[in-house]
Amino acid sequence: MFQEIQDKLDEVERINRIRIVYACESGSRVWGFPSPDSGCDVRFIYVRSKNDYLSIVESGDSLEMSSAGKFEMIGWDLRKTLRLFRKSEVSIFEWLQSPAVYRRDSGFVGEMKSFAADYFSPRTGVARYLDLTKSVWQDMQGEEIGIRKYFQCLRAVLSALWIIENRDIPPTEFSALRTLITDSEWQNIVGELLDVKSEANEMTSIRPVALLQTFIGTCIQHCETNLPEADREDRNIERLNVLFRKQLREA
Repeated sequence: MFQEIQDKLDEVERINRIRIVYACESGSRVWGFPSPDSGCDVRFIYVRSKNDYLSIVESGDSLEMSSAGKFEMIGWDLRKTLRLFRKSEVSIFEWLQSPAVYRRDSGFVGEMKSFAADYFSPRTGVARYLDLTKSVWQDMQGEEIGIRKYFQCLRAVLSALWIIENRDIPPTEFSALRTLITDSEWQNIVGELLDVKSEANEMTSIRPVALLQTFIGTCIQHCETNLPEADREDRNIERLNVLFRKQLREA
């Protein structure tokens, strides 16, 4: 699959006349709870030619393509990426931490990582992960719950909790996030669910797990009550402009 993804990235570059500066895996495969039928979730950042950015007609700022059952690819234009990075969009911080990288411009990625702490907003991060938690949580009130939803919800709420407790960018891997919880019963239940998910398909449902239902609801309330204070919004734009222009010279 790795080579197939590489070939697809080459094709995307050629057809769209772009240069991909970073491509990675994002989703259950790197979060640590894939199912046997989990597809690859590829995310990438790309640069267009300088003339595209200087045109009076704006080019699109994202690309999407998929292969049924195999992979989904979503790419963001560099300018869009840097604008969202400045606003502390959590997806970008997750991508930069991915342990599965398909393509990397070392200079670009190195600078982005060196900037990360300065552009990460604890308040924005908690709010974003809470939104993700609640969007899944509202579908977890029935008599059957998709096991996939449990892990999506747990990963999001633990990420919010991590930020509150550490005022830092949360790790990508679920195995690191779950270290926040010391309760052995909770850990045993989650471990058992991980075993089930590793052998079940993505659509498998289970009966609600009372301990986890209570835990998620309590965490949502805790994070809402302890939302970090608002921080500055005027994060250095010139440093990102310099990085943007540097990549245009290399496009």
